[in-house]
Amino acid sequence: MVNSKVINVDRNNIEEVSKVLAEGFFYDDLYKMIIPDEEKRKKLLPIYFMAYVRTFYDISKVIATSENYEGVALIYNSESIKRGFSFLGFMNFCFMNIRMLKYISFREYKDIMGKIKEAEEAVTGYKREDNHMHLELLVVGEKYRGKGYGRRLMEHIIEVIEKENRVCVLETNNEDNISMYEKFGFTLVNKTSLKDGTNHYSMEYNGKI
Repeated sequence: MVNSKVINVDRNNIEEVSKVLAEGFFYDDLYKMIIPDEEKRKKLLPIYFMAYVRTFYDISKVIATSENYEGVALIYNSESIKRGFSFLGFMNFCFMNIRMLKYISFREYKDIMGKIKEAEEAVTGYKREDNHMHLELLVVGEKYRGKGYGRRLMEHIIEVIEKENRVCVLETNNEDNISMYEKFGFTLVNKTSLKDGTNHYSMEYNGKI
């Protein structure tokens, strides 16, 4: 039985969250496109997600199903990003990712960063100008899937959204995820494509609004 509560992730446990994200997104089409080689992806994704979560930590809510980190999620308020995501923060994110050079050449690093930038630009092809919530990341570890952990995260996120009384936006590049999010009240509002054919789907939850 899944615990009905979630926990807020302490800064000291960001590495644990990064491991769950790296494992959960290892076979994701987007990251397979960004880092095709499986051995390199295995080494680079933990570095990428460590930098990602550290960059967003102070301006978002990072939650987990329990201290075992069966599932994790990251959600933020769009106004917090506008106020808190500075140029210095972005440079720090890039600096942390330079650790990738231990495993790849600088040319490969530039190629990966270029693909990430392209993906981000595709995602931001759909924007809301109003103050809204954004479900940035959600994943459940492979061995815990199908046991209700994803549902528990989503139910908590819905509670947060409705308490804030704002629209929530999320993106997914996995078409199979659309029906899952629809069960929680999200609707598909936009579709964009990368040069390689990878699709990005934007969805919204309007809740009580």
